Amino acid sequence: MGISTWAEVKEYGLAEDVPRFVDALVAVAQTEGYWGNKLNELKKVLDVKALPCRTPMAVALSARIPQLADENARTLLEYVVDALIDDYGRTVDLAEAEAVLGIAARYWYFDSWHLATLGEIVLGAGHGLPDEVIAVMRRSAFGPYGDKTLKSFVPKIKLPLLNRGEPLADRVLDDLSTLGDAWRDLATHALTVIDDVPTQEWETKGRNLLASVGESEARRVITGWLTLVGKPGAQPLLARGSEIDVELALDPFNATAVRGLVWLLGLLPADAELARTLAGLVESNLRKVPGIGPRQPKAAGAAIHALYLLDGPEALAQLLGLATRVTNKMALQELNASLYERAEALNVTREQLSDLAVPGYGLAEDGRRTQHFGDDTATLLVHDGRVTIEWHNAAGVVLGSAPSTVKAGYAEELKELKATAAEIGKTLSAQTSRLQRDLTANRVWRFGFWRDHYLNHPLLGTLTRRLLWLVDTRPCGFADGALQSLDSTPIQAADTAPVQLWQPGGEDAEAALAWLDRHAIVPPFDQISR
Repeated sequence: MGISTWAEVKEYGLAEDVPRFVDALVAVAQTEGYWGNKLNELKKVLDVKALPCRTPMAVALSARIPQLADENARTLLEYVVDALIDDYGRTVDLAEAEAVLGIAARYWYFDSWHLATLGEIVLGAGHGLPDEVIAVMRRSAFGPYGDKTLKSFVPKIKLPLLNRGEPLADRVLDDLSTLGDAWRDLATHALTVIDDVPTQEWETKGRNLLASVGESEARRVITGWLTLVGKPGAQPLLARGSEIDVELALDPFNATAVRGLVWLLGLLPADAELARTLAGLVESNLRKVPGIGPRQPKAAGAAIHALYLLDGPEALAQLLGLATRVTNKMALQELNASLYERAEALNVTREQLSDLAVPGYGLAEDGRRTQHFGDDTATLLVHDGRVTIEWHNAAGVVLGSAPSTVKAGYAEELKELKATAAEIGKTLSAQTSRLQRDLTANRVWRFGFWRDHYLNHPLLGTLTRRLLWLVDTRPCGFADGALQSLDSTPIQAADTAPVQLWQPGGEDAEAALAWLDRHAIVPPFDQISR
């Protein structure tokens, strides 16, 4: 389009013909050429700040921006909208204030130092601020465009507790409307986090509040909330610059509550599911979002600290696993610091800490775990490095898969069982690789420690008992319920005796192969011909 189009923009603007003005300007915005050059052309033909009807023009233009796929066109229109509302907040009436705040509510951040003044105008007139306006004010106050006035204004707004628009916040606020005062107090406490780690006072109050709602109920509800972290909202927001993917971001105001809720989980009794949930939150909050970087590093740090607070091998195993996968420098420092403190507290080396961190997953000594689902029974079995689930009905008949009654009546328990089986498989793979590295490194254990944390461990024992060892320099293996030498002599050793993985060499290799064949043992990796 040529000069006539700019003339039309000017004509319709001066004539206060808002629909035609907007259509003409949108048409120009979508033509070829850099938006900055077009903005300069616009300034030559029209002073948009001097136009009458600036508010309806700005509102109409802002409504068209989400419909445009062209970033160049969107950027031009955003600058025009900014110019139209540039001096608002000084002399503006209530209707105009509400209209401009409505424009701001379409954005993730809004670059305007007038937001607080406009908010004061609305509140001063006895009107309330819509949730979406409160949300953009909170995000902008502590985002890259925040200013002192807005930062002072935002804390005056107490409700809603969280910014609506994200599935997490919407679920929390909806649940709080029916859960009662104790839950509201708990959620409010989650928003009071300030430091990188919770204070003693914060933890004490948190434990009391958890007790007031019930620890098992707290676990169920809070983990349900946190599964929604990172889910996109139903109403997409605009970003200043298409390089920011706001759908994958976490609202920075809501992130404070996420940190607090995560810390509260760290005060609950530990189990495998809770440890998995927290580890998942570490990784999901470190996931990179275009234009932002890691989604929410502080929330990831909170999950690391919560794992540190949890007792038991499940949480320790997740910390160790994260330390091998996480690449974010700050998070890795937090992980290593947590593991160092754990090792010091237990008076063990980092290597020994890895031994202590292997979960048992509720397995019996024979590698089985039985779980009842009404009249049906599931047996999770670890055998020869494989993990299977066998189903039996009340009559003991083997079933090919989980019966429909279990799927319908025990959906959550079935999901947890399958998740445990999958995690056991991953742990077996990781521990097999670790034992191979121990073989290469000629690692030495003391018999008492090795017996307790390897041979008799419910999961690690399924690998240990399929390998050959040197116990106090004597080649041996495990068969018929006991350690025995390659000529079937029972092995006894003092707790301080050295233990190593057997290394092949000379005539011992033939004796080792014969012993393995005699007892029908298949090692988890090739130990003989390496």
